[in-house]
Amino acid sequence: MYTFGAGNWGVLGHGNEKDIRHDQPKLVEYFKEKGIKIKDVSMGDYHTIALDEEGDVYTWGYAGKKGAFNWMYTQDVGALGHGDKEALFVPKKVKLLKDMNVKVTQIAGGLYHSLVLTAENQVYIW
Repeated sequence: MYTFGAGNWGVLGHGNEKDIRHDQPKLVEYFKEKGIKIKDVSMGDYHTIALDEEGDVYTWGYAGKKGAFNWMYTQDVGALGHGDKEALFVPKKVKLLKDMNVKVTQIAGGLYHSLVLTAENQVYIW
């Protein structure tokens, strides 16, 4: 999987916020290093969601504003699905879905949310 564009909030998955030129896409090393084959990717404005061939979901990017000034961003809980508001600059598996033995078949990322469709035609949104 290769990404390029604006790297704000680490949405490109390279461990930093650097921009990557469109004519020089960069390999997301995380997946190559772990031998994970991605079959689908979706992006929100502040995060990325990926689905591998095994049905596991990975997310990274902005996870929500912490603290009393949360009103500055409407994304209160984050769209990463890891149960916290920690920004991630590299992909991380959504553990809850794996723990629930959910087999994901499709994904979508929106402005402030992520959505998965399961093999049983169930929808999970966060």
